[in-house]
This record gives sequence, structure tokens and C-alpha cells, in this order.
Amino acid sequence: MPPGLAVMEEPFEPEPRRLYWLYPPLLDAGDEEANRPAVVLIVSTMGAGEIFVVWRSSTEKNGYEHEAHSEVGLKKGWFSRSRTIDPELWTPDKARSIDLLLDEEAFARVWNDHVREERP
Repeated sequence: MPPGLAVMEEPFEPEPRRLYWLYPPLLDAGDEEANRPAVVLIVSTMGAGEIFVVWRSSTEKNGYEHEAHSEVGLKKGWFSRSRTIDPELWTPDKARSIDLLLDEEAFARVWNDHVREERP
């Protein structure tokens, strides 16, 4: 491959309840972190589609509290902010599985905190 030519990765469908490390451009503009963990709540195929995620932060102490999982690099944190992401941007170089699923109770709490507030 010629130098400077980037390999384009194919988008993939994330799994709801699974946590992923997200990288730019999936992060909010101005995010000071190089990557950030997030849980996938909704994968919609309606219209153009969307992926609805909630960021997990170890410093924003609002939202559902989540215990540390040092085996996958997570400190104690909170599911604090949410946003939708274009599925075309969800590629292996921008979204990497943390290999951790939220249990059903935690998923329901995050869902209730964010889906009821953020979505119609």
C-alpha cells in the first residue's frame, strides 16, 4: 500500500448493553479525553439509522454510578451524558469493545435516566 493511504474500515453494528471505548470523531467536540467509554442503549435502523450511547465518566459525578472494572481499565464512574452517533462512523478504529456488558438492572437504570429524558 502506498505511504499515507489510510485503510477504510467497514462500519459494524454495536451490541446494546455493551461498553465500547470511543475515539474521535465519535466523541463530543471539545472533549479533552483521547477516548471515552460509553454504553450502547439503542441501535436504530429506522430512516438513516442512529446509535444512541451514554458516556461513562470518572469525573462527572452525575447519573447512574457504576463500579470500577480494573480488568478492562475502568475506574469507578457515572453514566452522565448521552448522544446519537451516525452508524456510518461506527467502525473498528473508532469504537472498540471493552468486552463488558451492563447487567440488566444497570442497563434499565441508565435507560430510564437517559431515554426518557433525551428522546421523544
